[in-house]
Amino acid sequence: MAIKQKRDKGLKILMTEATHSRLVALSESLGQSPATLASMAVSEYVARLTANSAMGAQAVKAMVDHIGPAFVDQMKLMAESP
Repeated sequence: MAIKQKRDKGLKILMTEATHSRLVALSESLGQSPATLASMAVSEYVARLTANSAMGAQAVKAMVDHIGPAFVDQMKLMAESP
């Protein structure tokens, strides 16, 4: 069961007529208000982007941890060569 949270922050967005019509039609078919569906969509999008950003940071860290020592060694060799 989903946890209900109070939505108390507003945001005005502009969308095309076509998108608005599709949102209204979808909301009617699901028995939800367009505002509820829009709020859910934004929440899901933000959660997905946040997770992707965290995974990207982890991937970069893993790459640096793996390649970093070899890179340092190569830089030392380059600095020592005439």
